[in-house]
Amino acid sequence: MDKEQRQAIVDHWDKLAESMPSNHMTNRLIAEGVLSPTDLQGINAKETENEKNTTILNKILASVSPDCYAIFIDALRQIPNKNSRLADMIESRFKEQASADYRSDASKSNNLSSARKRQTVESETSRQKRTAMQNAMDPIRDDLKRRDSFMYIANNIKSIKVIEFGRKLRLSENDVDDIVNSNRSRFDKFMNLLEEWHSQFVSTATFDKLLDTLRSCNEVVVAEKLKKKYSISSNSGDQKPKNSEDIKKDTDYPKIITHPRPPIPTRSIQYVTFNAHHY
Repeated sequence: MDKEQRQAIVDHWDKLAESMPSNHMTNRLIAEGVLSPTDLQGINAKETENEKNTTILNKILASVSPDCYAIFIDALRQIPNKNSRLADMIESRFKEQASADYRSDASKSNNLSSARKRQTVESETSRQKRTAMQNAMDPIRDDLKRRDSFMYIANNIKSIKVIEFGRKLRLSENDVDDIVNSNRSRFDKFMNLLEEWHSQFVSTATFDKLLDTLRSCNEVVVAEKLKKKYSISSNSGDQKPKNSEDIKKDTDYPKIITHPRPPIPTRSIQYVTFNAHHY
C-alpha cells in the first residue's frame, strides 16, 4: 500500500469506523490472507462495531501486502448502499492525491534525464523493500517471537504494578480496569495487557516501542535482555536478528587475545684471524 492509498483511507477513517460491517470485512480479509485467525480473535474481543472496525483499519494500514488496498476496496464494494459509495469516495480521493503528486513530481523533474528518473524510481523501490524487510524482521511481527517476548516480560517484570503498566502502554482506562479487576494471575494480566496493546496499536506496536515502554517503567534489565536476544532496532537496516543460539555462541567462550611474538635477538659473531707463524 502506497502513501496515497493509505492517506485516502485515513481521510475517511470516521465514516469507515461507523459504517463497515465488521463480520463481512473480517471474513473477506481472512479469506484473502490480509488478516490472520489471531487477528480475528483480537477483533472479536472488542465490544462495539466502532472498536472492531478501528482495529481492522489499523491492521490494514500496517499490512505490507501490495494487494491489501485493492482487496479492501473490493470488500467494501460488495456491501450494498453507503459502503459501496464509500469505496467510490476513497478511490476518488486516492486518484486525486495520486494525480496531484504526479503533477508535483513532474514539475520538479522536468530537468531530469530519463536515466535520472529511472534512478529515482529504483531508489524509492529499494527504500520500500528496506522498510518491508525491517517490518518483517521486527520480532513483534512474528507470532512466535511476539509471544515469546510477551511471556518473558510477564515472567520478569517486577518494579511496576499491573495497572501502571497498562497506562504506560496507553491502553484505555476501561480496558486496563477490566484486566486488573479480573481473577487472573499476575502473569496472565501482564500477558493480556501486552496482547491488548498489540491488538489496538498494531500499526505502531513495534519492538522498539515496547523496549522504550519497559525502560520508562524502570525495567531496563528486561529491555536490554530482550534487545540482546533479538539484536534489532529501527535503525538496524539489513542486520539479521540473533536468536538464542547465536547469543549462546557469542558468550560460551572467552576471546583469546594474541600478541605478536617478539623478535629473537641475534648475537654478533667476532671472527679472529690467526697467523701461522704463531704455532
